[in-house]
Amino acid sequence: MKRLGRHAIVDVSEVDEPLRHAEVTSLLTDMASACGATLLRIETHEFGEGHGLTAIAILAESHISLHEWPEHRFVAFDIFVCGSASPEPAIDLIRSRFPDSRVRSGIIDRPGQ
Repeated sequence: MKRLGRHAIVDVSEVDEPLRHAEVTSLLTDMASACGATLLRIETHEFGEGHGLTAIAILAESHISLHEWPEHRFVAFDIFVCGSASPEPAIDLIRSRFPDSRVRSGIIDRPGQ
């Protein structure tokens, strides 16, 4: 059975500071590169002061997204890649960018037919 892709879910809790737009753009760019993926564009939406943001990096190999809840000190990541791209280096990058936070992750292999 051929694998369609790999889907990583990453939860980061106990985040010290709210994320800034420039920080998110830089992080998603670095994550795409770490995965070995081709970044096509990044879209972000801020929900207003203190209400977090959502961002998505659209990749030739699928996507990386994040959603932040600063009031809960929590950020959720979704990393879905296919082809030769791999989510593990992006997970390592998240761990290094949030060294004082709790990071939990899991990876699902998405099977083909």
